[in-house]
Amino acid sequence: MKRDYKFKLCPDEFWFQKKSEKLPFLLDFKLHLSLKRGKIAPWFDEKLFFTDKRKNIMINKSTLLRILSVLLFVGFGSLKAQQFAELKVVVTTEDGKPFKGASVIAKQGGIERDAGTSNSDGNVYFTTLIPGVYDIIVNAEGFAQREESGRNLTTGLNNDASFILSKTKDFKIIKIQAKKSVTNLNENKNEISGDRAIITGARGIGAVSRTNAAINTANGATSVRGSRTDASGTYVDGMRAIGGGAVPSLGVQSIAVQVGGIPAQYGDLTGGAFTYTTKGVTGKFRGAAEAITSTGLDPYGYNTIEGFFSGPLWKKKYQGTNSAGKRVTKEYVKLGFTLNGNIGYFKDANPTRTGVYVVKEDKLNQLEENPLTITPQGFVHNASFLTSDDIENVKARPNSALGSGNFIGKLEYKPNNNINLTGYASYYYTSRRNNSNSLMNFNNNGRSDNQTIRSYLKFTQKFKTDPESSLKDAFYTVRAEYQNASSKGRDANHLDNVFNYGYVGKFSRYQTERYAYDNYDSRQNPNRKPTRVVDQNGNVVELTNAWYQEGFIDTLMTFQASDLNPLRAKYTQNVYDFFNERGGRITNPTVVQVNQGLLNGFNPNNVYSLWGTPGGITSGFNKSQTERYSLFALGQMKYQPKRLEGGDERTPHDLQAGLYYEQQFSRAYGLGANGLWILMNQLANNHIGELDKTSAILNYDANGVFGDTVRYNRLINYSEQSAFDRNLRNSLIADGARDVYGNEYNESSFIDVNSLDPSTFKVDYFSADELLNNGNSYVSYYGYDHLGNKVNGKPDIDAFLKDPAKRTIGAFQPVYIAAWLQDQVKFRNLVFRGGVRMERYDANQLVIKDPYSLYPVKTAGEVKDINGLNIDHPSNIGNDYKVYVNNIDNPTKVIGYRNGDNWFNADGSEQKNPEFLANQTNNGRIAPFLVNPKQDDITKETFEDFTPVINILPRLWFSFPLVPNEKSFYVSYDVLAQRPNQGASFLTIDEVFYLKNRQGRTISNGNLQPRLKTDYEIGYKQIFGSKGRNKRKNMALELAASYSEVRQDFGLYQINNGYPVTYTTYRNIDFSTITGFRAGLFVNDLGPLSVSVSYQLQFADGTGSNINSQQALIQSNQPNLRNVIPLGSLDVRHSLKTSATFAWSGGIDPYTRKKRYKGPANLEKYLEFASLNIISNAYSGLPYTPTLNPVQIGAVQRAQIKGSPFGARMPWQNTFDINITKGFLINRKTKDNPLVVSVFLWVQNVLNTKNTVGVFPYTGAALDDGFLNSPAGQLVVESQVAAQSYVDLYKTLLNSYTGNFARPRNARIGVRFNFN
Repeated sequence: MKRDYKFKLCPDEFWFQKKSEKLPFLLDFKLHLSLKRGKIAPWFDEKLFFTDKRKNIMINKSTLLRILSVLLFVGFGSLKAQQFAELKVVVTTEDGKPFKGASVIAKQGGIERDAGTSNSDGNVYFTTLIPGVYDIIVNAEGFAQREESGRNLTTGLNNDASFILSKTKDFKIIKIQAKKSVTNLNENKNEISGDRAIITGARGIGAVSRTNAAINTANGATSVRGSRTDASGTYVDGMRAIGGGAVPSLGVQSIAVQVGGIPAQYGDLTGGAFTYTTKGVTGKFRGAAEAITSTGLDPYGYNTIEGFFSGPLWKKKYQGTNSAGKRVTKEYVKLGFTLNGNIGYFKDANPTRTGVYVVKEDKLNQLEENPLTITPQGFVHNASFLTSDDIENVKARPNSALGSGNFIGKLEYKPNNNINLTGYASYYYTSRRNNSNSLMNFNNNGRSDNQTIRSYLKFTQKFKTDPESSLKDAFYTVRAEYQNASSKGRDANHLDNVFNYGYVGKFSRYQTERYAYDNYDSRQNPNRKPTRVVDQNGNVVELTNAWYQEGFIDTLMTFQASDLNPLRAKYTQNVYDFFNERGGRITNPTVVQVNQGLLNGFNPNNVYSLWGTPGGITSGFNKSQTERYSLFALGQMKYQPKRLEGGDERTPHDLQAGLYYEQQFSRAYGLGANGLWILMNQLANNHIGELDKTSAILNYDANGVFGDTVRYNRLINYSEQSAFDRNLRNSLIADGARDVYGNEYNESSFIDVNSLDPSTFKVDYFSADELLNNGNSYVSYYGYDHLGNKVNGKPDIDAFLKDPAKRTIGAFQPVYIAAWLQDQVKFRNLVFRGGVRMERYDANQLVIKDPYSLYPVKTAGEVKDINGLNIDHPSNIGNDYKVYVNNIDNPTKVIGYRNGDNWFNADGSEQKNPEFLANQTNNGRIAPFLVNPKQDDITKETFEDFTPVINILPRLWFSFPLVPNEKSFYVSYDVLAQRPNQGASFLTIDEVFYLKNRQGRTISNGNLQPRLKTDYEIGYKQIFGSKGRNKRKNMALELAASYSEVRQDFGLYQINNGYPVTYTTYRNIDFSTITGFRAGLFVNDLGPLSVSVSYQLQFADGTGSNINSQQALIQSNQPNLRNVIPLGSLDVRHSLKTSATFAWSGGIDPYTRKKRYKGPANLEKYLEFASLNIISNAYSGLPYTPTLNPVQIGAVQRAQIKGSPFGARMPWQNTFDINITKGFLINRKTKDNPLVVSVFLWVQNVLNTKNTVGVFPYTGAALDDGFLNSPAGQLVVESQVAAQSYVDLYKTLLNSYTGNFARPRNARIGVRFNFN
């Protein structure tokens, strides 16, 4: 293809030439950009023409720049979440006129981040500032220098900074302290600085979620304005985070949440956008350290140590001018770093309001030593006789400790003022014992290890222009990201030694031949002839009366307990001791199991199906990994036409555009390690299960006379030998191993699996087919092979279908691409932001072609006759409709049709229930007219490629100043999309392959599409304050009304009368509407007091509050019933959140030499460097669905609904959190950053309120289901081994429903040291 452009890139020059005849005009120009000193210096060829067939038109530079602003930004990339702060500085003289030529510097942490010169409108624009606290310095010759310190800049557009210059003859500096803006009139965002967050009663995301009524955490999960709890996204420095681990508190610059008016750069979410911005490099070495503990304050063992350190690694000096215009030597940080990290140990990281119940130590020791007892009914578990006297309540879960580490490092390299290169890496790790409410088996809690790695490399370049240029503040940034989140779940003792999981001990089985006597009596059967056999010598022998071997019989099975799982070994030892004491013997495995003993691979039974008993292995072996590679770029430029002479300032445009690309690889592996012993016994010796009766072994005496016995060798049938047996047997033979009789193993030896040590086995001995076990699987995997080894690439489906030994399944590899364009206009405080975002989602997998049949079905267009009988289809039946017949194998007539989910009778009338068609078949099962009725296995034809989905998502924001900088009215309109989660959308081939054998399970739907949300919001903001000479606008009122509609949401759906089976999957079938009203009152720096009060009224209705909401209906045989009802835990009707902070400064202002402390003089000793924060949250009760009758815990039956779904509500929830901090001055009293040691008390749920978040539907109570007192309950109680024990254990289980209450009071004390 002929190129219609030329491109050249040199070290200091870039030029681009384009000639296009594909457009309806000819554009011919040559553009040179000088990159020297980071400035744009455009120049063009002598002539530039805009040409059509009729005329040539000369284009001037101004018009050209408008064209270039489009060309440049279509070429630049996109940022998934912008992480720069934008600031407009306005410089005027005392008479209100714009001042041109003022020097404006923005400094952060002693580092000059950016500088500029005011244009003829008196404006300077900064667009690539790192969010944080800044000093803004303005100076001009003949005027006093103005320095504003402490201006907090957040991501996105900030309120303008205005400076009025005062004339002076001598050099003079006027210093002022910036006041935090009480609200941002330009955005619908809630943001808190990291330094502010650490003195509040909540940290991390909680610092914003617990002070914003739009964010619901009533049930422990986070929902933004009624969205589902998986609808929001979390960002770290603009990178969409996966895995676990927030930013450690001391390294947080700011935390923000966007709850509405979502800019186009945010995507793949339908809730809110939570963002962490990390602290940047400082010009001097600075640091902080913190230690927190709850020891002595609560029983939960909260302990953390954290540190932060930042500073320069390389400074470069250069010649510049000071504010007086004199030449001086300056320096800037060319290379700097930040380090941040914490480690933690938590005795119980998820404390409960009720505590947990455990068997008392002495009684537990008895149960562990003697788990079984003999009764007239046989062996039963001693735990069956536990009573309430044997049980105690403890506040912290035993054996549930968690250890964690979180470390972040960042390097910033700045070769000049216009280029910045940032490298970021973080590592988060946790190791914990799994939480459980185990009454007597908590010592066997499993272990989970999780780690998350996040990293990015970001390059940013700014282009400086003449202050009077129409193009300003151009920059681009490119970032490459890599993230890796992995986890591993294992038994805490056995870890990766999977064959130890199920090992109880060594069982040695002794067998002998089993014979049957053949009595030959010619008088009784004169026609019978003697039996002829070929003996071991090859002779044909006729036998009359003899004993013939029929097989083998167990005569003895001994047991040697192992110390690998000593508690489980006690069960079996109890049984053996019982038999040994009575002179009995155990001959086979059945005797052990009938008497409640345990063989290898088995867990002890639960007591009354209520509680697990000591010794049970509580976890299998599993691991997972998600890797995400992503690349984004952002280009931005401000375009502002020049002011017309004598006219007003022209409207500026902030133009952004770009592209985001993401490739993800998700893998998972799970192995039922405990049950491997069961599988091994099933797979061993299958090929030697018969006797070789073609070659008899007769017992001859020394004289060659036959005695009376005929034996046979085992028949070796290699076609029946499992891969496991073959590999194990080869290993035993190669090692010279011997069986229980002392004989070396050979090809016909009986392998007594339970007599072998766990170290004998390897997972490698199994084939994939054997572990998958025809759908009753001992293994599950994707992205790993059946042995747990990583699979790279994208294997073809035949790697599973045609290779039973491996059954390879590739990783989930979705591809996500987003592009967006946005123009933000701000003129005289009027802000308009219009954007459009394109999102392309490709699940990059095979999906089921026809959900209603795994095998190809004939269409109406293909069925012309059946058995020679012409078929005339109804006129409304399309040629592509699927045909259904009366018999799968021998159809004789058409009984119906299907088009997608719509069913039709034979006459073409619509049929709502396909059961009507199934009832017309020969066997009562649905009968599609299959292309191949004999087909029984799936093939490639079952599947098709996923069709990528493209969504175009407009975003609009408009704010209109009723009173400039004081009152603003805004409107927003957003269309958002979010990809389906992996668990619901990644369809592994084994789910389909074994569908017939896994009936009742839910399979994923690879064809799930992104859900869509349309959001409307209208609001009003007002900034106001006290009147008078020192008027300060430190108060704000915010009002907002919103309406959201979510379509194509994810929900369970039953494929009723699918072939070969009915099954449940997920569909884009749920719908919801959320209507809300919010009001907020905010006060900043009213003396030492700052207050925020936030209220929300919300109505959330829909067909499901989460992806599995329809589970109960499916179980009650009412699948696919969709009614609009309150959205359960999302329908929080009223939410009221209040935060109040009293904070007093300390030390001496280095400029004014005055005390910073402004409180009562007589309390200075106590209040200097002190603060008090109180957070109050109140939620109206969550809805629930009452029922007419109680149901036993664990029962399958469903209770009848009383009234309407979610027709009742739980009580209100109320919590109070506090943080009390007192700082003590150590040194540097007169410096900007005095050395202070702070001691603080941090308490959550101060009043220890018992907040109900879940109830039993019959009683409406959190700890009583009403079953025991019901007639059905009384019958159950009377049938138990020990009725009172059953009652006590049932009540204990009810009292252990810890999830029905919110968290208890958590109290912590800490010390923090800032050193600068």
